[in-house]
Amino acid sequence: MLTPALACPGPTTTLVVMGVSGVGKSTVARAMTELTGWVLAEGDDFHPTANRSKLAAGQPLTDDDRWSWLRSIAAWIGVRAAEGSNAVVACSALRRTYRDLLREGNPSIRFVHLVAPREVISARLAQRRGHFMSPALLHTQFETLEDLGRDEPGVRVDSTHDRETIAVQALRALGLEPRAFVVHEHRVPRHHIDLRLEENGVLRSWAVPRGMPAEPGVNRLLIAVADHDFDHLTYTDADKDITDTGWWQENDRDDHRMVFTLHGRAGARRYVLVRTASGWLIRLTNEQPRAQGPSGPLCTRE
Repeated sequence: MLTPALACPGPTTTLVVMGVSGVGKSTVARAMTELTGWVLAEGDDFHPTANRSKLAAGQPLTDDDRWSWLRSIAAWIGVRAAEGSNAVVACSALRRTYRDLLREGNPSIRFVHLVAPREVISARLAQRRGHFMSPALLHTQFETLEDLGRDEPGVRVDSTHDRETIAVQALRALGLEPRAFVVHEHRVPRHHIDLRLEENGVLRSWAVPRGMPAEPGVNRLLIAVADHDFDHLTYTDADKDITDTGWWQENDRDDHRMVFTLHGRAGARRYVLVRTASGWLIRLTNEQPRAQGPSGPLCTRE
C-alpha cells in the first residue's frame, strides 16, 4: 500500500508560508509538501464566513477579525505537532503580533516570507479567479505587513521564480532538503536498474530489469526490493554506478498509484508508479514538466 510520507523524524517542523495576498503562498506551500511529503493546511480555509464576506466586499479585516482565525490555525499546528507530523501552512501572518500568536506553544514554527515586486503581485491578482478576497485590498496588505524580525525564525525568499525553484530555495535556506533519489545501474549478476526514493527515513527501492522508460506510454516492470540506508545515495562499487541523482517531488498519490517527478542531472522527468494485481509498473506520463527547478547533489544525510 502506498502511504503518505513524513520526512525528518524526531522533533517536528511547521513551515508557515507568509506574505501578502497574491505573492504565491498557496502555490509554494503545495510545492513544499510535494517535495517533503509533509501535511498541508490552507490558512484561508480557517476563515469564518463573516471574514470571507468582508474580504469579498473589499473591506479589510481588523485585528479583532483575525484573532479567532489565527487561534484556529495555531490549534491545528499544535495537533499536528502532538501527533508527530511535520506540516506546511499557507497563512498571511502579516504582523509580528499575528506570528507571535501562532508561535505560542508551537516551537516547531519557522516562517517562509515570500516577497515580490508590487506590480508582479498586482498582475497575478488581476488574473486570479474564484478567490474570495478583492484585489483592491492589496494596498492594505502592504500597509499591514511587518517584515520578519531578527529574532523570528525564518527566511525571505524571492517568489518571482517557478514554484519548485522557490520551494527548494526556501527549504535549503532553512537548512532542510527535498527528498532525495538515486538511480543505480547494476552490471552483475545481470544488468538492471535500481530506483531508490527517500521516504520515511529510508530509501524505498525497486529493481527495474529493463531500465527506466524513455518514452511516454511504455510500461516497465518494477520489483520491490529491500529498503536501503542513506549511504546508498552516494554508494558505488566495481559493479554499480550512479546514473542519476537529485530530488523528487510527489505530484499525486492514492493506495494504488503515485505520480512523481525526478529532478535529476539532466532536468525533470515525471513518472507514474502503479500497483497491479501482478506487480508494479512504471511509465513516463504524457504531460512532462515545463519548468525545471534546480537539481544537483543534496546534503549528506546523517
